[in-house]
Amino acid sequence: KPSRTLSWWCFNPGIAMEEFSKLGVGSVILTSGTLSPMDSFAEELKLPFPVRLENPHVISVNQIWVGVAAVGPSGYSFNSSYRTRDSVEYKLELGNAIVNFARIVPDGLLVFFPSYYLLEQSINFWKSVSLTNPTSIWERICKYKFPVVEPRQASLFPAAVDDFMKNLKGASSGSIFFAVCRGKVSEGLDFADNAGRAVVVTGLPFATLTDAKVRLKREYMDGQLQSQKTANQCLTGEEWYSQQALRAVNQAVGRVIRHRHDYGAIIFCDERFGHSKRQSQISSWIRPYVKSYPNFGDVVFSLTRFFRESGTSGLPKSEAVKRKARGNVDLTQSPLSKINISSDLSEVVPANRSSLKPDKLFQDSFWKGTIGTKPKTESFSEKKNEEPGSSIISPCSLKKLKLLIKGPSQSMSHSNSDHAPESSTGRNESLRIPCKKSSAEEDTVAKQRNAIIPEASTGSRDEMKGSAFLSQVREKLSEDEYRKFVEYLRALKSKEMRIGEVLESITRLFSTPQRHHLLHGFRDFVPAKYREMYDRRL
Repeated sequence: KPSRTLSWWCFNPGIAMEEFSKLGVGSVILTSGTLSPMDSFAEELKLPFPVRLENPHVISVNQIWVGVAAVGPSGYSFNSSYRTRDSVEYKLELGNAIVNFARIVPDGLLVFFPSYYLLEQSINFWKSVSLTNPTSIWERICKYKFPVVEPRQASLFPAAVDDFMKNLKGASSGSIFFAVCRGKVSEGLDFADNAGRAVVVTGLPFATLTDAKVRLKREYMDGQLQSQKTANQCLTGEEWYSQQALRAVNQAVGRVIRHRHDYGAIIFCDERFGHSKRQSQISSWIRPYVKSYPNFGDVVFSLTRFFRESGTSGLPKSEAVKRKARGNVDLTQSPLSKINISSDLSEVVPANRSSLKPDKLFQDSFWKGTIGTKPKTESFSEKKNEEPGSSIISPCSLKKLKLLIKGPSQSMSHSNSDHAPESSTGRNESLRIPCKKSSAEEDTVAKQRNAIIPEASTGSRDEMKGSAFLSQVREKLSEDEYRKFVEYLRALKSKEMRIGEVLESITRLFSTPQRHHLLHGFRDFVPAKYREMYDRRL
């Protein structure tokens, strides 16, 4: 027998907010990147906000490019409204434009569609081969970037993100993520640095007009406007409907340019973004940089110049020095598109820490499934400039590294080999500083070689996995939080804390939505006998 669902929806958020006044709350502070426009937002909450602040971005003008591409390569107008979105001309023009963006933009590129319907329809069309061109648009996109499509199912989303991140440093010039406004990619994910060098918005993500909640909310807003004689800030149903779409756009474009040394581009591929009314609803930090381009050639020229200049100049000198110390790669000397560094920098050996190597601590604590077990692999390093507590962890220094231990299918070679192959490990090898060995050192190395190779062959994959995870942890945690994380692992190794206390502390560090993948990823490094205890904390 079919059943009915009774829904109880509140269309006036001010009813809930008025409870604060009744409770005697003195101050209410709201912070978000999607509050704009503030007047209508405050009116909906039915609370006065005498203090309002809209901050500009911390970046400078040469770190951001914002453009409205009104037409495509063939001069056909970009407009994703229902009148044109299903036409062959529109899909063809949009596809050819994205091919150009995939070619120009280095590393990570995000492309947001108004809906899953448009996303799937466009990709299916691009995969078809026309009679005039035997190479499909999809194949041309794949030539420049590895494509990843946001899945509808939430369970498949983590795998899609992994594919995107892994292929940032692949043979192509990065990855391209096709996603949806209001979807999983647009909410809460951080595509900093080369993970997100540009975001393309292909249209205005208006909600479905026939949706019951949308229809009733619009009717409620119109009714409120008619019932109030003085309605300076009250929105009509149509105005509310439009603002919701722009808020979704603001949320999507906020995935890139995540810190003061980051840079990137925002590309609006819809002529409607050129209207002053639409631009007034875009986040205030973007508005000063918006420029409309009458033809697509100007977009390509300006965008190419922006990334060429940003890639060669890179970060400010002070930050570049820090990055060089962390990863031994100077962003001020090489275009980012050429060095193609992954955002997790999993293959780069830290060069600024001679006394503390967290992934070594990881190996000591977890690889063998026991606490405090010392690994068999020998370490060739120079013990100097040790920090307090460094005796717990074997020092790591690049200065006197004698051997390069490779994976199971590779032999072990000296780090100063002149015939290292140009492969995925080539970047690692280039970071090893060659040094000459005395005959005594040569004898020592020769004697220990047989003992080192078996351990490296069986453990290198686990070590790489741990190093990659630690890089993700460093990326998501602040410096203080990361220091605490390392201290927890150290305490676990030295048995200064009980296992339950350590696991509880680590789960608290990873408890925010942006870090849930770390919460689940850390489970792989918990000894088997303690995993049930850890699972209870998830």
